[in-house]
Amino acid sequence: MGNKLEILNKSILENNKTICGRCRKLLNVGPIYCIQHDQNVSGIYGRCIDLSDNNFGGTKERQYAYEDLAKLIPYPCSNKKYGCNVILRWGEVEAHENMCPYEYVNCPFFYLNASSGQTCSSIFHIKHLDEHIKSCHSNFIWDPPLFNLTNFTEDTIFFMTVEGRIITVFIKVIGNGTYYSLLMINGSAAESQEYRYQLDFIDKDNYNWISLCKNRLENIDHILLNVNTLEKMLKIDMSTLKTWFQKPTIMSCRFRILKKHREETGHDKSDDNHDSLHVNVNNSFSSFNEDFFKELGCKACGHLLIPPIYITITGYSMCGDCKKKRKPDFPCDGARNFVLEKLYI
Repeated sequence: MGNKLEILNKSILENNKTICGRCRKLLNVGPIYCIQHDQNVSGIYGRCIDLSDNNFGGTKERQYAYEDLAKLIPYPCSNKKYGCNVILRWGEVEAHENMCPYEYVNCPFFYLNASSGQTCSSIFHIKHLDEHIKSCHSNFIWDPPLFNLTNFTEDTIFFMTVEGRIITVFIKVIGNGTYYSLLMINGSAAESQEYRYQLDFIDKDNYNWISLCKNRLENIDHILLNVNTLEKMLKIDMSTLKTWFQKPTIMSCRFRILKKHREETGHDKSDDNHDSLHVNVNNSFSSFNEDFFKELGCKACGHLLIPPIYITITGYSMCGDCKKKRKPDFPCDGARNFVLEKLYI
């Protein structure tokens, strides 16, 4: 049996012989998958694999035996070649690397080439990320970031700036008029909570607008986790938004990033992933005030309500998705809000 049972030694680990086929980091964070095409191994992937990604097509087999073995082996930090000498065990890796002062990262286009067709394999210390974007990808910096969302047919990435800092914008296209937006900053977790952003929709005459708001940015250190977690993104349902406009065929969009007041940064962090809605609708909608439109957001998740709409035991409106999740803070006995649903007819 000989070599088949030989334990991976330190030199093999430090020379990166057991690395993920995509992010090029050590295979020391599960789950670990082997991807096969026509019975040929096309790659072995670890922490960065997204099983719903078409780029990971083929037969996917979880490598439980490797994972059990990997739990017995001490690993160097993935940033060892940049100066970090910390030794880690399975289960300690992500927590350390999220805080590692030697952290080096790939360009966002390495992960998110999306519809731009842009690719970039540059690796650099994270403190040089903004400089890299400005010098190598300046044509993707949109200032001001004005666009028509419905022109995006594939996932899209671009950049904008706030106070001279680069913000990475990722638009995820779901289909049927549904999109998600994610804004990421290169900074600490505390810094990412110092800002909120809003996505403004403006009609053809620049007279009516609706703003969807997110109470925080995300940290680009966790780019793979962020782009695979819809809860971290702002949901955009174009079919619902268009019902509020007289001329919905052409709506321009813009992102705006606002720095929070000092007293806001100490609020309950559980509210950070809640979205909110601000509306300024004129003409035939002038009889409705902004407080009315604020009531059209789900009390549990903050997303704009669309039928079926339910009423919680305490009298608030709730969307169908949150009712299915049975959120304990918003108990619902299943009663429908038919009056509010008639507004959508």
